[in-house]
Amino acid sequence: MPHALIIEDDLDSLRGLSRIAQADGFTVDTAHDLASARGVLARCVPDIVLVDVNLPDGIGLDLLPELPQLVPGKMVPTVVMTGNATAEGAVASLRLGVWDYLAKPIDIGRLRNLLGRVPRPADLYSEVEALRTTLREMGRFGDMIGRSPVMQRLYGAIAKIAPIEADIMIFGESGTGKELTARTLHQLSARRKGPFVGLNCGAISPGLIESTLFGHERDAFTGATVTHVGVFEQARGGTLFLDEITAMPPEQQVKLLHILETRRFARLGSKISIDADFRLISATHDEPEQAVRANTVYPDLFHRFNAFPLTLPPLRERGDDVVLLATYFLDQLNQAGHQNKYLSPSCYPALLEHTWPGNVRELRSQLERSFIVADSMIENFEFDVNGAARGSASIASANGTAVVVKVGTQLADAERQLIEAAMKSTSGVRSKAAQMLGISPKTLYNKLKQFEANV
Repeated sequence: MPHALIIEDDLDSLRGLSRIAQADGFTVDTAHDLASARGVLARCVPDIVLVDVNLPDGIGLDLLPELPQLVPGKMVPTVVMTGNATAEGAVASLRLGVWDYLAKPIDIGRLRNLLGRVPRPADLYSEVEALRTTLREMGRFGDMIGRSPVMQRLYGAIAKIAPIEADIMIFGESGTGKELTARTLHQLSARRKGPFVGLNCGAISPGLIESTLFGHERDAFTGATVTHVGVFEQARGGTLFLDEITAMPPEQQVKLLHILETRRFARLGSKISIDADFRLISATHDEPEQAVRANTVYPDLFHRFNAFPLTLPPLRERGDDVVLLATYFLDQLNQAGHQNKYLSPSCYPALLEHTWPGNVRELRSQLERSFIVADSMIENFEFDVNGAARGSASIASANGTAVVVKVGTQLADAERQLIEAAMKSTSGVRSKAAQMLGISPKTLYNKLKQFEANV
């Protein structure tokens, strides 16, 4: 049975919190000051600590360095309670390693949600061991790929931040993997059994953003013919990922900050208060300080997120990771297409020298194009002076022709369309068509023979 230590100098509050914890299956030790709390900790290791900030003999946060570790690197989950809740105070507590932060009067539903997510010792041991095993594997961290020093540092930061309840902001250029990072944080958190809900704020019109976030009741406004559950509700018990949060209108950012502080909201057209039981991970491709100066991020919201900022490195700073990623994506394409194509080492110099302005997303797109036109081996990558990949883009502009491949087209059919367009645009000169496609003349010859055989 899990065990809780509750430290509170108000006896009525102490009794009330004890009853709630016991009703939720915890055994309970209580303390009214730091001295008595230290006495409890000397004889047992609790699974969770609830501590008031202001105690008769000191500040509750002073107890944090003295708390035992359940497993190496895992401090006892600690929830700070205070009647003077501020964004600055929450940030300061989270930076000290606090698991979460409760404002008084205590929201009973939110407290019970926290108690329900307290990791059990056996879970912690297996989680940490699994994490260590993953870190030992070359170039893998969950679903993230990379073994460069900058990625290893990122993995270490994710491992520390994921288990706590802090709201997080991810910074990084377009295509660096912000959503994948958010999913990894979710998978390593105590909320991993809950939903992961993602929303790109830049893809929602300003007039619909509030309804999308909060949800609405039927007839809440003109056109609201049915009740809609917003993403705040969809993410209950899990993680909400808001990508490109700088695209959210400032007035909505102010409301979002209020919800993060009160942990309550209501659907549009309703007066019923709903528990905002989600962990928020936001992301932007903007520079942090620049976003604040440009007023695209509400300053108080930024300061709340800035307790644990994560900055993703661009692909050009990740060294040999580009080859590792290319091989990984090629394996995925082979599996999906039931093929066995491979990457020639002759491609490596071009992969390493290219600056990849579109980062990992650009690399994957280039691999997909090359995979379509390659025979058994992808032999080279060529880029023009503007940094764009040569291949299907060149075909689209040659002699005013264009190739349109609809989603759902079979790879073999798309490959044939590209080759036929290349041959047409070069008046049937195979050497030029092969160069345009980024393959060898021999590969092109084999493809054409294959097409003839299938007629």
